[in-house]
Amino acid sequence: MSKTKQTEAENHSEDELVERFEKIIELLKELRSTFLRYIVVEAEGQIPSRLLAASVSYLCGAKGFLTMVFHGHKCSCFFQPGGESERIDWEFPEEGDYEPGYDLCCYEETLFSIWDYDTGYSLERGEDSKAVWCIDDFGDVNRLEDIAEKLDKLLLPVYQIKGYRFTAVEVAGALRPPESPKWMPSRVDWSYIKYLDEAIKTCETASRMADLAAKKPAEKEQNATPTKKSKLKPILYAIGGFVGFLAALFTCLGYLLGWLGPIKAFIYRIVLRK
Repeated sequence: MSKTKQTEAENHSEDELVERFEKIIELLKELRSTFLRYIVVEAEGQIPSRLLAASVSYLCGAKGFLTMVFHGHKCSCFFQPGGESERIDWEFPEEGDYEPGYDLCCYEETLFSIWDYDTGYSLERGEDSKAVWCIDDFGDVNRLEDIAEKLDKLLLPVYQIKGYRFTAVEVAGALRPPESPKWMPSRVDWSYIKYLDEAIKTCETASRMADLAAKKPAEKEQNATPTKKSKLKPILYAIGGFVGFLAALFTCLGYLLGWLGPIKAFIYRIVLRK
């Protein structure tokens, strides 16, 4: 294979890797949004003050078990007080506070303004209250597992590429909860979202590296290809050197010719005296 064809093959390979990483990143983000959209949040303790809508303000200070899930342009909240009390349901924001712009991003902001992004502990009450993710619906399990399996297939060739194996291992580790061979009904530690976000960042970095690697051989090939101007340079340098040599030669001859006159006159004087 010629050097040019080899370079084209390497470029094609790197370009394919960039496209593969773009698909992986897209699916990782889909996995993240699917997880946030369907998975239930559970927390024990007092109701966070931010979720205390007007209709349930009387529950301020009450302790019990809270669950919530995103639902359209709001989140549905369910609180089971301690004892034999019945479960209390409400929506956030409430009907009167309905916000058309309250989307999944707003819901995520609500979650992480109540519970710490890294640990799940309540930002209001510390370690007295901790949130976890709860998967209790096989429909949600199937959605998540379908995306994870697509990612498994996309990652397979990446394991074989030197310099990108670590990326493949890290991303694969975030496709499902730790120590879980597949998605299933279970409770998942709050930090799972953080691991998923770190996997997305790692994949984005690897994609940029692959993109740079794809561009470098093309730049080298372009720099290595001689242009008409570069081909003429040696010839011009040779002509310039020859012209310089002639100029130096003529200068020397001029000096010699300038001395011939006085020498000739001196010889004539000596001959005439004799």
